[in-house]
Amino acid sequence: MSVHPADGITTMKLQIASDIHREFGHSPVVPDIGADVLVLAGDIGYADDVTVEWLRDDLAGRYEAILYVPGNHEYYGRDLHEANRHMEEMAMYGEYEWMNNRAVQVGDRRFVGTPLWANFCHEPLSMFNAGRAINDFHRIRHGGGLMTPAAMLDLHEEAVAFLTETVKPGDIVITHWPPTLKARHTGFPMDDIARYFCADIPKVVASTRPELWICGHTHYNVDFTLGETRILSNQGGYPHETLTGYNPGLIVEV
Repeated sequence: MSVHPADGITTMKLQIASDIHREFGHSPVVPDIGADVLVLAGDIGYADDVTVEWLRDDLAGRYEAILYVPGNHEYYGRDLHEANRHMEEMAMYGEYEWMNNRAVQVGDRRFVGTPLWANFCHEPLSMFNAGRAINDFHRIRHGGGLMTPAAMLDLHEEAVAFLTETVKPGDIVITHWPPTLKARHTGFPMDDIARYFCADIPKVVASTRPELWICGHTHYNVDFTLGETRILSNQGGYPHETLTGYNPGLIVEV
């Protein structure tokens, strides 16, 4: 962190990445670019010891803090609650913060993180079609069986309640799911599946008024303002995707 001599204001450099999908073996790099804090907005890799070792051995020494919000792919092949418990236990060693409905203070700034999950824009047909088409509902275990759209909607509502109670004006919010359909991938039609990829909660953004909202999930990068809040993503994508606009050198000062 640095202090501007003229006004004494402390600024923090954030390095942002999501959706680099290390589980596929070849992923976009997260280089050392002199940031104070690394923000990982989900779909980094599986919630397992391989990811923990990467955080601990390759990244932890570079940053004052690593803030890791899980995405959906972290839980593939795993029970959601067991994976969260394991990653929280490993985080106790101090190399990273597992931000599953958590707020963390770093210096003068407060970060609030949650996966957010899908609300399907509250469209029953979107829930039905996503339940058939999206791998989350075939790969994530939850509640003694597979994740269902109804269970995911429950998780989303828990996340919204957490954000509403926790976020204060000027905070930095980190979610995997974007909080507005304005962040959707414009290369695909506005259909039931598109409603799965963005959790459309503009009223929550407007009422909580964070300074910055970092997100991912769509493999389509955005940087725009919604009310008083900057909405930003820096997503890598799958190995075969080359046009997501991922910028490994992206630094955001707050």
